[in-house]
Amino acid sequence: MKKALLLSLLMTISLFTFSQKTSTSEENTNTKEQITSPILEKQNEKGSYNGYNYEYYENAQKKAISQKKVGMGVTLGGLGVFFIGAVMAVSAGYDEETETFENESLAMTGGLLEIGGIITAIVGTPIWISGGAKYRKATDGMGRCSNQNVSLNIGTTSNGLGLVVKF
Repeated sequence: MKKALLLSLLMTISLFTFSQKTSTSEENTNTKEQITSPILEKQNEKGSYNGYNYEYYENAQKKAISQKKVGMGVTLGGLGVFFIGAVMAVSAGYDEETETFENESLAMTGGLLEIGGIITAIVGTPIWISGGAKYRKATDGMGRCSNQNVSLNIGTTSNGLGLVVKF
């Protein structure tokens, strides 16, 4: 039983690591595309970026925060269910002489909870990661919309040196 618990824990850790590695490499690819994309360099005087205004990015940020919270809740809930199942399976009492559990139904319930918890955590992790990526993109868009409107420079005027503020 200890070997089965250890194996399931190692599988869970490797799946989480793989999903995070995959997501990180996709985010890096998207970042490179953003830097080289000529569409993202398009800015106009009305305070918009990439064809969308500040309110669009603000709404996208709110949705991303919600998605991130849901993903976090599902992932952590799945991990909690997994650990509850592990405790139940361990407390079922394994008899090494007869190679059976003293409480078979408790062991079965614990094992099913472990499997369900792992699946739930695996589903929640990409939701959490994509919510974070959307949040960063929306925050970047908001910053680019708001930063276009005002600039402060030192310039020369007919009276000498001065500050030039452009709206």
